[in-house]
Amino acid sequence: PSALNYTLTPATYCVGNAIANNSPSNAGGAPTAYSVSPALPAGLSIDPVTGIISGTPTASSVATNYTVTATNSCGSTTKAVNITINAVGSWLGVTSIDWFTPSNWGCGVIPTSTTDVVIPAAAPFQPTINAANAVCRNITINGTLIITGINNLDVYGDWTKNGTFTPNTSSVTFTGASNNIMAGTATTTFYNLIV
Repeated sequence: PSALNYTLTPATYCVGNAIANNSPSNAGGAPTAYSVSPALPAGLSIDPVTGIISGTPTASSVATNYTVTATNSCGSTTKAVNITINAVGSWLGVTSIDWFTPSNWGCGVIPTSTTDVVIPAAAPFQPTINAANAVCRNITINGTLIITGINNLDVYGDWTKNGTFTPNTSSVTFTGASNNIMAGTATTTFYNLIV
C-alpha cells in the first residue's frame, strides 16, 4: 500500500460524543492490517482490519499526532492523524475574547449552570464577560478572566483562581450550594461578591 490518508485530519472531537467513523484510503494494494502509535485517546480505537478510527472519547487531550501504519505482504505505509479531544467548558479562545461566542468553547457550547469551566493560561484570546448572565458550575482560572462594567457571573459551585481575575465594577454571585469553596494559588479580589 501507499499514500495512506484519512477522511478527517486534523480531527477535533468532544468528550462523551461518539465520533463519526474516520476511514482510511490508500493507493496500491489493499492493506491487510492496521496499527497505531502512540495509543489513541481514551475511548477511541482503530479496527486492525479496516483501519477505521471510531469510538466515544472519555477524556480531553491536546492535539497529538498518531501514526497509523497500514501493511500487507508487499510492505507498509504510514499517515499521521492529528486528534484533539475537547471537553465542554474548556476555554479555547480561538475566535475572540467574548465569553458568549460558542466557537471559543470546547465543543462549541457556552457554559451553563452545570458546566465546569477551565480557563487555561495558554489560549489565543483570554475570556471577557461583556454582558449580563454568564454562568458556570465550577470555575478554574489558570489564565485571565475579565468582567467588564457592571456585568455578572453566577457560580453554582467552586472558584479556583491560579491566574488573574479583573472584576472592574462587576458582580460575582455564588448560588446553588451553600458550601462553595474558594481555592487556588492566587488571592481573589471581587468588586461585588454576593453569597
